[in-house]
Amino acid sequence: MLNGCRAAPVPTEAPVPTSLPASACSGSVLAGDIGVSIMAGGVRRSVIVRLPKGYTDLVHEPLLLNLHGSGSNAIQQEGLSGMDAAADADGFVVAYPQGAITSGSGFDWNVPGEPLFGGGAVRAPYNGEGQAYWTYSVPVAAQRWAAHDGCAASPVFTDQPAGAQCTEFTGCEGGAEVILCTLTGEGHEWPGGPALPLRDTDVLGPQTNAVDANATMWQFFTAHPLPSSVTASTS
Repeated sequence: MLNGCRAAPVPTEAPVPTSLPASACSGSVLAGDIGVSIMAGGVRRSVIVRLPKGYTDLVHEPLLLNLHGSGSNAIQQEGLSGMDAAADADGFVVAYPQGAITSGSGFDWNVPGEPLFGGGAVRAPYNGEGQAYWTYSVPVAAQRWAAHDGCAASPVFTDQPAGAQCTEFTGCEGGAEVILCTLTGEGHEWPGGPALPLRDTDVLGPQTNAVDANATMWQFFTAHPLPSSVTASTS
């Protein structure tokens, strides 16, 4: 799963919520955005589902969940991340769920987080000491994930173009990996995403294309698919 940041790209019209298709694998569902409204845990949930170009519901496709940041919503996250283009190019389905906790003009989740971090973020400071739920640094968070996954204690550091650096914990249980990519000077935005207006970068910090977040994460996900026992039980 992915978690984004709060921003206000030019919104597009959200698809009208519908129920899930009555008959799956019938060849009746076409590519594009569909709005889904379902009950989960006693709460009505709305989700934007992007079906990639060339999609037919006759073949199983990978599903990626893309969660918006605090105070944002599903349609803003779709625009902020620009992941529809990646889904079309690589042939995966992406779902943009919407939080159920009202927060200003948007919604919150109960657990914040994101897989790539910028050193210039002001809303979620890289070194911690931010809001009540953001008291420790990003490297500490990565170390805790690595310990949880049984990884080797000493990571490998790899310098990337434009001042980016990736920290990789290997030797984890079950073939897992923990990778943290740090972008010097990047604000609290989606690296490599659509350009944001000045009014947003003034609040969120600078934006960079040093790393294509969508391509980087998709590469990671394809290298670490769910075990066949899990996918078989959910088919």
